[in-house]
Amino acid sequence: MIVSTNFGTISICSFLKLLPAVLFSGVIANVNLAQITPAEEPTQLARLSVTMSPWSDDEASVEPTALLNTPTLPPGRSLAESLANLPGVEFTRQSANTVEPTIRGFSFDRISTLFNGLPLLNATPSRTQAPVNFFQSGMIGNVEVQRSLPSVTSGPLTTGGQIQINSQPAAGPANRPGVVLRARTFGNQQGFAGGGSIAGATDRVRYRISGQYVNLNDYEAGDGTPVDADHEGWGESDAIQADLSDNLTVDLALHHYHQDLDRNISLPFDTVDTDFYATALNATWQLDQGGLRLRSGHSTTQPYLTSAARPDTTAPGTPASLPPVTQFTGDAVVSALGLAWEHRWSATFSTEFGVDGTWQERDVGRDRIQPDGSVLVDRLWPDVHIRDTGVFGEVHWSTGETRARLGARLDQVKREARAADSLIVAIPGARGPTIRQNYVAFNGPAAGETTREHTTGAVNFTLERD
Repeated sequence: MIVSTNFGTISICSFLKLLPAVLFSGVIANVNLAQITPAEEPTQLARLSVTMSPWSDDEASVEPTALLNTPTLPPGRSLAESLANLPGVEFTRQSANTVEPTIRGFSFDRISTLFNGLPLLNATPSRTQAPVNFFQSGMIGNVEVQRSLPSVTSGPLTTGGQIQINSQPAAGPANRPGVVLRARTFGNQQGFAGGGSIAGATDRVRYRISGQYVNLNDYEAGDGTPVDADHEGWGESDAIQADLSDNLTVDLALHHYHQDLDRNISLPFDTVDTDFYATALNATWQLDQGGLRLRSGHSTTQPYLTSAARPDTTAPGTPASLPPVTQFTGDAVVSALGLAWEHRWSATFSTEFGVDGTWQERDVGRDRIQPDGSVLVDRLWPDVHIRDTGVFGEVHWSTGETRARLGARLDQVKREARAADSLIVAIPGARGPTIRQNYVAFNGPAAGETTREHTTGAVNFTLERD
């Protein structure tokens, strides 16, 4: 027999075992209550009235899609700082200057980040390398946040939303390039962020060249405690859009950011000498009542985290919880290629069909350097390769006030841990010399399977009304 409670379920036998303690607690409670002298006058609380207004059609609603035009924003620590101002978008701070975005409760790989259609990866399992941290507001055109189900045409789907970063060089008057300079100070960190861009256009070419530098220092918490929060980084971003003919347009975007130093609050490691690169090349052919779109790109992140500059905070005479130096090195690489055909059947109805492929690689190794000079070696991500090939179709229908989208997608996915048989060196508690043998020893025979193929499908429907 089971007795249900608000805190779970307990058995009758367990309840009888607890009964003497419960009765004894009741006796103590009665004794204590008997010693309390009641107040002569009861306490009177003032009446509090709260008036609430009903929801009206005139009030602003939360749209499933938010568009942020970044060139008009002041430079910040990163693009994530600007995104956090949008309804439904939050972030978890991994350091004073590095954050992980959250869209309606989903984060990490449950939301996808795209750069001109190219999927980008979180580069470390410590979640300190979210892609939005490598972009600044003045270096790109705009950001579109899908807080509901993203379109099936944008690549492999995730359970959360989507952040679409677009270079989109501004279209201005021909032969009139403009220069924009921006700067911002952070008084609490005695820091500075500044950058500039050159943008212009000819009859057939639009371009933007941007750069930014960020330097932030320590700050004091509210109680006066100093917080180690140094950050230094710089980057450049180039975007060009050319009309090769009346029907053919080509977009090329290049982005690089170097993170020289970032002190992490949530981890006893610093991010140093880390580079992020992304290249996206897209082309669009406009034909009668439709168009053909080609999407391609490549991105790589090379994170390096180390505890070398962290002080030893362990008490004298006690074993350290971490060795004197622990360092992480890795690579996060993604390549993508896609082709789609869109046909406009009428002013209110269109369809889009296509195929795409995404190739991902994640590899993170950890070295723990002991006081005697010996090194413990293992891998957090054992050179994981993921190949995703998909086909999709989507229908769009819209009127003046209503928009509907119905999409379906089918993907063939292959995952492989290519370093499963690599050696691990001198790890305490290890149950074998290789990663695979340890997987099996701790998790059972099924963990020895390091290659897996499966088919996934997705269907989504969205309806919007102004």
